[in-house]
Amino acid sequence: HQRVVFVDINMPPEEGGVTTKRWTSSLMKEISLVESDTIDGKLSPPAYLFFTNHPYHYVGNEVLVPNRDLLLTAINIPEFIINNTENISIKHRDILLLWKSINIHHNVPMYFDE
Repeated sequence: HQRVVFVDINMPPEEGGVTTKRWTSSLMKEISLVESDTIDGKLSPPAYLFFTNHPYHYVGNEVLVPNRDLLLTAINIPEFIINNTENISIKHRDILLLWKSINIHHNVPMYFDE
């Protein structure tokens, strides 16, 4: 089964796009290390990685909707480049649909229609 990993990074809001944030470069270095590292002589198994940052609790009531960050990448899936959905082939269609949904839906609904 393909691995899909979701991580909320829990960082304060920061100006700029997601690829220019301080935490992004550190994160990408770690992902590169994991990709090049081996387990029992084999590369780490492939995994889709979804990173989110919803910094609401850092800003209190002074900012109604702080910028949230969303990042999609992968380990050992060569078609994936940060936030570049054009490079994702038809092979990753379901992951791309999930990514689009994450970008559209910000909150868990309070009620569900029956």
